[in-house]
Amino acid sequence: MIGRKRLAAGELVESAALKRERASIEKLRSEIGERLEEVKRRETALESRLRALEESGAAPPDDDLRAGVEERSLELDRR
Repeated sequence: MIGRKRLAAGELVESAALKRERASIEKLRSEIGERLEEVKRRETALESRLRALEESGAAPPDDDLRAGVEERSLELDRR
């Protein structure tokens, strides 16, 4: 009987540890998602500024820069 109680108590401790670990993982996923959204917003803003500068003639089109932005965007989408 005592052995069963200890086993049950051990399972409860393990179960609580797993719940804490899952909560920690979910929190990290949420933080990563928020950061990714912020990066995407910044990327969109930078692309808009670059496009506006190119269209106004204030900055010549920079194919290398645009290619770098597009490559980074694809990399983020893959993640």
